[in-house]
Amino acid sequence: MRLLQPWALLLLLSLPLLVVSLTLGRSRRPGIRRVLPLVLRTAGIICLTLAAAGAQRIDTGAGMDVVFAVDVSDSIGPQGRREAAQFVEAALAGANAGDQAAVVLVGRESAVERGLQADLRSLTGESVLDTSSTSLADGVLRSLSLFSDQRERKIYLLSDGQETTGNALDATRIAREAGVLVSTVPLTARAADGEIFIRRIDAPTEVRVDEVHELRAIVAATEVSDATVTVLRDNIYYG
Repeated sequence: MRLLQPWALLLLLSLPLLVVSLTLGRSRRPGIRRVLPLVLRTAGIICLTLAAAGAQRIDTGAGMDVVFAVDVSDSIGPQGRREAAQFVEAALAGANAGDQAAVVLVGRESAVERGLQADLRSLTGESVLDTSSTSLADGVLRSLSLFSDQRERKIYLLSDGQETTGNALDATRIAREAGVLVSTVPLTARAADGEIFIRRIDAPTEVRVDEVHELRAIVAATEVSDATVTVLRDNIYYG
C-alpha cells in the first residue's frame, strides 16, 4: 500500500478520545450495545483517514516501472553521455522479472524515446530535440505521465544539474506527492573540445522606443579561439 499524503494518519490520534467518549456513561448497557458503536465509529475513522492519506494498493509482485530521464543538452559532454549510457545499461542488466523501463530525453523540451517495455536493453538517442537549453522539470513531468497507478514507480534523473528553464524541484515534489520515487544521477558537464558558446546575455527587460540601451554577451570557449558575434532582431541583421 502507498500513501500519497501520509501526514493524514495524524487523524488516528483522535481514536483514544473516541474510545473515552463512547465508554463513559455506557457501562450499564449490555455488552453488544456498548461495543458495537465503538467498533463502527472506529472503523469509520480509519476508512476516512486512509482516504485522506490517499492510500493506494500496489501490486508489488508485478514488478517496478522505471523511467530514465536523460539530459542530452549541449552542456553534457562526451564523458557525461558515456556515463548516462553506462548507468542505464547497468540498471537494465540488474532488472528483475516483471520490471519495465522507459527512456525520456531532455533538452529544451522532452521527448519519450522509448515507452515502458520489458525488453529495453540500452540507452538510445533517436529523438530529435532542441538541445540548446535544459528543462529538467519538463523531463520529470513527461516521465510521470508514463506511469500507471498499480505498480511501484521510480524516475532516474540523469543530468549535470544545469537547468535553464522550468523548476525541477517543483516537478520533483509533484512526482513524490504522486507516490513516485525520484533519484538523481550526476553527469559530468564538459564542453566538447574547441567549442565556443554564449555563457550569458545581459539586456534590459524593458526599453522605450528609440531609447539607447546596452546589450552585453559573455562568450566563452574551451580553448583559445577567434569568434564573430552577430546580433539579430526579429531575424534581421542588427549588428
